[in-house]
This record gives sequence, structure tokens and C-alpha cells, in this order.
Amino acid sequence: MTLHDCLRSCWNILTGRGSTCAKVVNDAISGKRGLRFRPCLEALEGRLVPATRIWDGGGMDNLASNAQNWVNDLLPGMDDIIAFDTTSNKAAVIDAAFTATVAGMQLAPGYNSTVTVGRNFTVWNGLTHMSGTINGDSDLILEGSSTAANGAIMTGIGTTTVWGNATFSVTGALPGGFTLNGRAFNVNANATFSLTMGRELVVSNGAVLTNNGRFRWLGGTIQINNTSSILNKANADFDIECNETVQGQGTFTNQGRMSKLPGTVPTGVATVSTLFNNQSTGIVTANWGTLKFNGGGTLGGNFSALNLARIEFDIAEFSVGNGATFSGPSITALLPSAQFTLQAGAVATSQGTFELSGTISGPNEFRNTGTFRWLMGELHDLKTFANVGQMDIVALIPVVIDSSAVINTGLINWLGSNIQMYNNANQERIGEIINRGIFDIKTDSTMELRPLPGGTPGQAQFNNIDGGTVKKTMGNDFTNIQVPFYQNAILELNARMIRFTGKYFQTHGSAETKIQNGAMHGGNDFFFSAGYIDIGTMGGVGGGGILVVPNLTIENAATLRGSGLYYGNIFNSGTIEPGNVAEQIVGAISIWGEMDTNGVWTNGNLTQYSTGRIRLGVRSTANNDHSFVWCTGNVALAGTLEVNFLPGGAIANMDAFDLVTTRASSTWIVSNLNTLIVNLPTGFTGVFDLNYLDGTGRRGVRLTLTN
Repeated sequence: MTLHDCLRSCWNILTGRGSTCAKVVNDAISGKRGLRFRPCLEALEGRLVPATRIWDGGGMDNLASNAQNWVNDLLPGMDDIIAFDTTSNKAAVIDAAFTATVAGMQLAPGYNSTVTVGRNFTVWNGLTHMSGTINGDSDLILEGSSTAANGAIMTGIGTTTVWGNATFSVTGALPGGFTLNGRAFNVNANATFSLTMGRELVVSNGAVLTNNGRFRWLGGTIQINNTSSILNKANADFDIECNETVQGQGTFTNQGRMSKLPGTVPTGVATVSTLFNNQSTGIVTANWGTLKFNGGGTLGGNFSALNLARIEFDIAEFSVGNGATFSGPSITALLPSAQFTLQAGAVATSQGTFELSGTISGPNEFRNTGTFRWLMGELHDLKTFANVGQMDIVALIPVVIDSSAVINTGLINWLGSNIQMYNNANQERIGEIINRGIFDIKTDSTMELRPLPGGTPGQAQFNNIDGGTVKKTMGNDFTNIQVPFYQNAILELNARMIRFTGKYFQTHGSAETKIQNGAMHGGNDFFFSAGYIDIGTMGGVGGGGILVVPNLTIENAATLRGSGLYYGNIFNSGTIEPGNVAEQIVGAISIWGEMDTNGVWTNGNLTQYSTGRIRLGVRSTANNDHSFVWCTGNVALAGTLEVNFLPGGAIANMDAFDLVTTRASSTWIVSNLNTLIVNLPTGFTGVFDLNYLDGTGRRGVRLTLTN
């Protein structure tokens, strides 16, 4: 090893660059044999201070290895700084015969030519690129902190690499920025790329900027032109500390961490307008202000909005991959002109607060486990929207369920405008709601059935099943359900009103419709074949529940019970039970008619068939403490009349109970009432009068006790 090499190694030790020859120097100083070493302070001092060698282009060629191209014809060495300035605008080529390493490199303002890197070249103490172009097909390694500004350009098919703990900053007092024109640029682990306010980074002509360390976006715009890209690798950080824009027709791919940080201005909007691909390992976090994506792309990984920040998707269509997750206590928003399209087999999850104003579509599942606020827009051709958390429908204009199924096992609060459900079989545009959780209606809006022009009616429907509960807890008028409603769980109206203008089906034995001091209207297609309809509070005679159905057919496995008013005609093959005998509650069901087109009330008729039953609870004559049925129209009774005396009554000899009554002008037929069941108290007998006529001409069934 020569003395020069040893001194070079010493310089490396002092500057933190490491050395393999420290031992050689120590051996030389200690006088060990085998080395010819003559101390020379002049030589050592001269090489420890890097000299600046200025390009003057004085040679007959453009080669950096030609000493005549440098001021004073002094050829730069590995410890020198090479400088290109206004001394000469002649192009330069760092050729294979030139040193592979220099201490520094400067392209000063005013140098408007090109330095071509013709060999793999290392600048170990930093590059200052303030003007001109660095070109070449070979690699440039920057081991020290470097700067670029004033429109500096790097081009060629080689790669520039920021190494170690170095920083590459697009900054400086001069205006302009930095352009990568087709050249690859790598930021290694532990290294930093910094873009400051007022500067511009341009990635163009197929260039790829790859970040394996940290990218600090402190200000200025980023332009990614067509076929070019920025790649933020796994475990790398892309920190957004400004409110600027990534723009252009290129691609931004995130495999690592992208974060919107407060920077100098904690509020405001940073925008990514290029195609944005967040891969499965990518984590996007908005800590302050708003981070907006409006260039489309593919979404995987995780998006998290924190600290009252927002993440917004706008304008474009985004393809959502499997496992994509939207989380955080703050808001992620899909704006009106944006669309999420789920990929085949993809399941995406919202775990935080998500606002929908655009469109979600796709052949698989979007799952909400957090809070989902539906402001406007539609679910279109989406296989499943699964709500496990809370969905608030707060739209001021109609929202649309088109060729999509909403499956609720959590809580849905319907607070806003109409819900439109498409119903077109031949175009396969059918909307569906399946409720297994709580669907709380807090509005007087309409769930619309929307057949498309020229279409065949399909099977759009609202299914309340598997222990689900549909209830109305707010609103002062009717909520109108035009969609066929399959009620096979719990429906509750507490002093509220729903009108079912579509078909109504209750077919499950455990289903229960509860009209507690509220009102429910049904159309001609009202099918009640099993379960219970409870009208009124069931807490006493004359409760406030109202059921309005033109023709109510109570089939064999169904029971109408409670205490309230029924408007229409009843055809009973099942059970009518005023009150609730099992719970020892008495009640009264009053059967009224309908209002015709002239505003005149018609009489309501009761027809009971051979399988029908009227079940009554009786306690006392005082304060009408017994159940009864009162009808304004005609009565025809067959089947069974059952009377059950309840505990706690105070009865006496000759007490009489009117069980079923009608108006004087009504038709009364009881000849087919073939079964009378009465569970009398001990010591009493009862006598039925099936054609009782009171002093006003009313007819009915009366039970009189004797002892």
C-alpha cells in the first residue's frame, strides 16, 4: 500500500467513511518492517483539505481524464471537488479513465451544459446541482448530503443513488426545481429526499424515483409525467408536510408509509392527482388537514384518518383490492363524483368513520364495522354491503340501492331522504335489504320501488329476518315503504307511523309486529300467515295502536292480539286475542271500516272461519276489566270462542260480560260457532247467549255467571 493510500484511509476515518488500512498506518508509525514510510507533513496536509478543481474545457476533447480540461491543467483526484461553472459551458464526460470517486461535485449557476457520467461514479461528500444536466448510462452514487435547484436535470438510463445517511434536497435560494428525465433515482434506507417550498420535482420520460428511506415533502409541486412513477417501498416513509399537489399522468405506488403531517401549516389540503396505487403493505395516514386522492388507481392496504383530519377520494374511479381497510376515528370520504369498484373476490372494510357521497360497486363485499354515513350517491352492482357497525343514512337527496344487497347485523339509522331500490328483473337491477340487526327509522321519507322503463318487475325487497328489529322511533308523519316487506322477526312502532304500500308478508311463527300507540297501514297485498300482530299497549282496554288494512286475512298460525283499533275487514282462520291471555292482560279490539273516496267511513266486517278462534281474558265487570271484540259492520262467526277467567278478579252471581258485539244495523250470524270453551272459577257456571240483543238494538255474545 502506498503512502497516498494510507493518507486517503486516514481521511476516510476522520470523515466517518471507514477504512481498511488504519492498521497499516499504525504499523508504519510504530516502525514495523515491511513498509517504506517517510513522514511528510506537507503531503498529508495537502491531501486532507479537498481542493476544488474547475472545468475549463481547455483540452481538445470532452474527457474528464484529460488534465488540459481543468484549470491549471491539474487533474482532479479522488479527494478533490470537481466544479462546473461559468468558466466554461463546454460539455464534459466522466470517462472510464477518470477517477471513480471524488469528494464533491458542483454544477454551479450559469453552467448550462451537460456532464455525462460515463462510468460508475461516487461523490462521497455531496453534490451541488444548481444548473445544467447530468446525463449518462452509468450509475451515480451520492454518499454525502446533496442539493439541487434552479431547474437542474438528471437524464440517461443510469441510476442515481442517495446512499447511507445522506440527504438529497431540492432547495436553495435560487428559483426552480429538479427534473428526472428518464433516469432512475434511488433513496436508500436511512437516506432522505427533501422537497421544499417553492420548488418543483419533475419525474418524466419513464423515470422512476424509488424511496427506500424517507421522502420529506415540505412544499412545492410534484409532477409525474406519463410512463414515469414514484415508488415508496415497504418500510419507507413518504411524509407530506405541506398543502401541495402531486400531478401529471404518471403513477404513484405506495408499499410503505405515507403520512400527512402538520408541517408548517397544520390545516389545508394535500392532493395526489396522479394514478395512485396503494399496495397491500401500504399504510396511508392523515394526521392533520386533508389528504385527497383524485387521480384514480388501485387501493389496498390501510387508510387511516386521525386527529380530525380527513382522507378524501374524488372525481375518479378507484379499484379496491382484497383486504383494503379504511380506519381511524376521523373521516374517510368518497365524494360525489368518485367511485369505488371492488375487485373480484375482494372484501374491503371500513373500521373508522366513512362518508359516502359517490358510488360503491363491484362483485364482492364492502364491510362496515365502524360508522358509515351515507350522505348521497349509490350502491350500484355491489354484491354485498355488510353493515356490522353503524350506518347513518342522512342524505338530503335520495340514495340508491341498485343491483346490490345491504345486509345489516349492526345498526342502521335512517334519518334522511328517500331510499330508492331498483326492481328490474330483465336488466338484473334489483335492490335488497336484509336486516338481522336493528333498522331504526327516524324519518318520514319513502323507501321507493323504482321499476326502470320497459323493465320486468323483479324481486326487490326488504327482509327482516333472524331476530332482526325494524322500528320507527322518530317522525311525525308516515314513512312509506313501497318495497315488498318480508316481516319475519320484530317490527316495532312506538307512537309512530308506517305505511306499507307494497306487499307485506309475515310468515314465520316467531315473528311479531308491535304497534305500540302508533299506526301501521297496509295495502291489499297484506299476507299474515304466522306469528303475531300486537296493536296497542296491551296494558288495558282501549290502547292507542292502529292497524289499517283493507282486507286482513289471519291465517291458521297467525294471531292478532293487543288493545287498539283496526280499520278494514278481517277474515280470521287463526286467532283474534284482545289483550294477552298468557300474560294475564285484558284488551279490546275495535273493528272499524275504511274511509271511501268521499271521506265517509264504511263499516268494518268480521268473518271467522271454522279454524278461527277468538280468545278472551275475563277478570271483572268493574271498569270493563275483561277482553272483548267490537265490530261496526257485519259479523259471521264460526269456529271457536274461548273465555279464560284471569286471577285477581272480583265476580259475583249474575255478572254478565259482553264478549263480541256489533251495531244494531249489522248482520249477525253465529250459527256455525261450534265450540265454546270457558274456564270458570270454582263454584260458578256460565250461560252463553249467542244472540244477545240489548236495549239499543246491538247484537252480540254475552256470558252470564251463576253460582
